[in-house]
Amino acid sequence: MEAHNKSTPQFQPIDLIREGMSDSDARKANVLKFFSDHDIHFEGSDGSSQEEAIITCGIPNTMLGIMIETMYLQKLGKYPYTKQEIKQVEGRQIESFEAADGTKTWFDVTEWYGKF
Repeated sequence: MEAHNKSTPQFQPIDLIREGMSDSDARKANVLKFFSDHDIHFEGSDGSSQEEAIITCGIPNTMLGIMIETMYLQKLGKYPYTKQEIKQVEGRQIESFEAADGTKTWFDVTEWYGKF
């Protein structure tokens, strides 16, 4: 695995879909097209703190947002998580997930939080 620059998210959602769905799954092409068409991506930092939260962009609703967060946490080996919190910080919705080892991963979910 190549070295990760702490100042950016470690993975992008479209990569998680490519890896997470079997090539034999007929839905994979449609899901990849949807992600590409909606420019679903991560910005911000690496999620190591509230200030370094991963910003989730292009996600149209809460259901998809939760799915993307879960896939990211799985990829990091931080799923299942033991604790979840969401709070408002300076007008932003910030969500944290605490893993069994006590580490937290932080996401800025302002764009999609509460959209159904």
